[in-house]
Amino acid sequence: MNIEYLLSSILKQGEGNTFYTFSNADGKRWMIPAKHMQTAMNLYQPSGIKGKGMKALFPYLHWADIVYKTIGAERERYELMPELNGLLCQLFSSDNVEFSIFCGTPCVHQKITMQISKGTHILGYAKFCDNNEIKHIFQREKETLDYLGQKGVKSVPQCLYNGEWRNGITIFVQTTTKTRHSSTDHRWGARETAFIKELHEKTKLHIPFEKTDYYRDLCLLCEEVNNLQGFDTKPIVNGVSKVLNSYTNKEVNFSFYHADFTPWNIYVEKGSLYAFDLEYAKRSYPPYLDYFHFFTQTAIFERHLEADGIWKLFQQHKNDIKEFFDGNQMDFAYLCYLLGIVAHYIKRENGVYSSSMIKYFKLWINLIAQLLP
Repeated sequence: MNIEYLLSSILKQGEGNTFYTFSNADGKRWMIPAKHMQTAMNLYQPSGIKGKGMKALFPYLHWADIVYKTIGAERERYELMPELNGLLCQLFSSDNVEFSIFCGTPCVHQKITMQISKGTHILGYAKFCDNNEIKHIFQREKETLDYLGQKGVKSVPQCLYNGEWRNGITIFVQTTTKTRHSSTDHRWGARETAFIKELHEKTKLHIPFEKTDYYRDLCLLCEEVNNLQGFDTKPIVNGVSKVLNSYTNKEVNFSFYHADFTPWNIYVEKGSLYAFDLEYAKRSYPPYLDYFHFFTQTAIFERHLEADGIWKLFQQHKNDIKEFFDGNQMDFAYLCYLLGIVAHYIKRENGVYSSSMIKYFKLWINLIAQLLP
């Protein structure tokens, strides 16, 4: 994935409006216009106190050289390539559009995400890639959104366009109900519980376990676990054995799994919760696992906890969705989640693990071990 190639293909540098480009410590980069900056900054979703402070204050202070230079920002002029501008105007039935850009999380599936707006009104989002694997992910997300639409789920976007644009670049465009006044929940609450309950009720399937997405992911995990060199894989093997013993040769009531349900992939508008970024979603997974992803990811990235701290927090938060689980079922469901996320990243990283991924694998394995006798 060549982010610079993508940027040069969709933008004209030196023309158009003034933009500020800045990065964080994780190597994530944003390009935010000075015009209607408060609206544009909705694309920037920081989890730390400094980032949140910058999001609140920068729209009012960016004009001062000392301010934007202090945060390491660069100032340049950009506008969309005419063909791209025309396509977006057509899709959103608008005579002109404005944009801000997130250059993606550095990983094997890094891509560009663009927020499209007009004045203070957010119109939607577009994603760009020139990688065949990510193109397949875009197609799968389109099919996922179409599927949820058919099931009557209203709290997700609609796909307006997914296709090859030019020079091998594919564009995925979706709607949004988000506004610059939308908020984000960083703690699990009634809205999140209602969301995963609706997903289960509208998408539940009664099928043989061996025909589920989850079974296929566990099979992948069994095939690849020996390639996790340098890790203690015994908890994974024992965990898979426990889950297979529980489900094999049985009919199961599984349902839709967002697979990346976190504060940075949801928003609240007029009291209702909406979710997006369903690239990794699955249609037949054990129900309510999105709770465990939200819980674990916020514990890692917002509370900065290690495995022991997460385990203690898990014991304290078992009442969050107790209506869905009885007795030890919550421990079993958390085990199912952890095995699923390990399988996902083994497949995604394809044997090449960054220092961060090594850290996360060790953390997940440690939690799996805590859940086993």
